[in-house]
Amino acid sequence: MPPELLGQVPFAALRVCIGGRWYLLPVASIEEVVALPAWELLPDAPPWVLGTLRYGRQIVPLIDAQRRIADRATTIDAGLRVLIVKTPELAALLVDAVGDVVTVLPGDISHPQEGIRQADYLLGAVASPDATTFHILRVASLARGRADRVDG
Repeated sequence: MPPELLGQVPFAALRVCIGGRWYLLPVASIEEVVALPAWELLPDAPPWVLGTLRYGRQIVPLIDAQRRIADRATTIDAGLRVLIVKTPELAALLVDAVGDVVTVLPGDISHPQEGIRQADYLLGAVASPDATTFHILRVASLARGRADRVDG
């Protein structure tokens, strides 16, 4: 799905746990979900870039999603998952866990109110039937170097 249509048409989203909270990532931006592979440190990288890893014949940045969102480093353990995502370049997002795939309808998305600032990697939020709120993440913005905030 073209990024400009995200949130304007129904889309499939994968539930992912980051720092103990559940978020939604558009399935169209996910190439693969894998266990945490070997990775190498990347000198002088931003704090949320852990390093690089091999994905096939490519070397891709490994992004600590928790550090990017909550400014807290993830404790590395074998149970973590890595999402290979298209930003459009490939990147690897380190997350705590993955859940099921849900369908998000445009009318169910709560966008920020005019004048309320939020990180540019947040599209909006949806509430599940049990009243849990899931923030929808824009993968390309999450993987990008800036932490811009945009007005709703």
